[in-house]
Amino acid sequence: MKADATVVRAKGVVRVDKVNPGRYCVTVAEGIDWAKSVPQATLGPGAKWNGEIRVATEPSAVCGKDARKLGVYTGVNGAYADQPFNVIVP
Repeated sequence: MKADATVVRAKGVVRVDKVNPGRYCVTVAEGIDWAKSVPQATLGPGAKWNGEIRVATEPSAVCGKDARKLGVYTGVNGAYADQPFNVIVP
């Protein structure tokens, strides 16, 4: 994903919405079994060296507690900031 939530490549991802700076909701395809999945996220090319990323493993309040949406949070030096990222939901 680019920092503006543009999807570059995807499999199992329906869409990405940028809620606020550094806060994203990734909608995954139906059929993903959260009980058997461990979401992983890394900063992507072009991210700042002091950047950070977190991924919610439970339905996120930022994403309306929607069971098909994964909360991804990016930042710089402890503050929310837009960053490109990669996410995998195996």
